[in-house]
Amino acid sequence: MKRGKKVGLITNDQAPELVDSMLLINNGLRVEEVSGSCFCCNFNGFIGAVQHYNTDREVDFIIAEPVGSCTDLSATILQH
Repeated sequence: MKRGKKVGLITNDQAPELVDSMLLINNGLRVEEVSGSCFCCNFNGFIGAVQHYNTDREVDFIIAEPVGSCTDLSATILQH
C-alpha cells in the first residue's frame, strides 16, 4: 500500500460478527468477510468475496485470512 497498490482483505471466522473486519474497516482498509463458516465449508462465499473485489473494487492484491479450522482449503479448491 505504501507503493500505491490497492489491497483487498477477506476476513473469515466461524462467528457471525468479525471483530477483525471492523478493526480493519475503521483503519480505512477494504474488507470483505465470510462469516459463520470457514472458506472450505462456504467456498461459494469465498468466491463471492473475491468476485466482489473484481467487479466493485479494483484491487491489485487480495489477502484472505482463513479461520484456524479451515485446514483443507487446497483440497476444496482442487475439488471445485
